[in-house]
Amino acid sequence: MKMLRPSPAALTIALAFLNARLLFPRENVGFSDAWRQY
Repeated sequence: MKMLRPSPAALTIALAFLNARLLFPRENVGFSDAWRQY
Protein backbone atom coordinates (compact mmCIF):
# COMPACT_ATOMS: atom_id res chain seq x y z
CA MET A 1 0.00 0.00 0.00
CA LYS A 2 1.34 3.39 -0.99
CA MET A 3 1.41 6.12 1.62
CA LEU A 4 -0.76 8.94 0.34
CA ARG A 5 0.28 12.46 1.19
CA PRO A 6 -2.64 14.09 3.02
CA SER A 7 -3.66 17.45 1.62
CA PRO A 8 -3.68 20.51 3.89
CA ALA A 9 -7.48 20.51 3.71
CA ALA A 10 -7.61 16.89 4.90
CA LEU A 11 -5.28 17.72 7.78
CA THR A 12 -7.42 20.69 8.74
CA ILE A 13 -10.57 18.56 8.76
CA ALA A 14 -8.81 15.85 10.76
CA LEU A 15 -7.54 18.37 13.33
CA ALA A 16 -10.96 19.99 13.58
CA PHE A 17 -12.54 16.58 14.13
CA LEU A 18 -10.02 15.67 16.82
CA ASN A 19 -10.48 19.04 18.52
CA ALA A 20 -14.25 18.55 18.46
CA ARG A 21 -13.85 15.18 20.18
CA LEU A 22 -11.63 16.76 22.83
CA LEU A 23 -13.96 19.71 23.41
CA PHE A 24 -17.11 17.60 23.24
CA PRO A 25 -16.16 14.13 24.53
CA ARG A 26 -19.77 13.43 25.44
CA GLU A 27 -20.98 14.13 21.91
CA ASN A 28 -18.28 12.35 19.94
CA VAL A 29 -20.79 9.66 18.94
CA GLY A 30 -23.59 12.01 17.89
CA PHE A 31 -21.50 14.65 16.17
CA SER A 32 -24.48 15.80 14.09
CA ASP A 33 -26.36 16.61 17.30
CA ALA A 34 -23.60 19.03 18.28
CA TRP A 35 -24.20 21.02 15.07
CA ARG A 36 -27.93 21.17 15.81
CA GLN A 37 -27.24 23.08 19.03
CA TYR A 38 -25.79 26.04 17.11
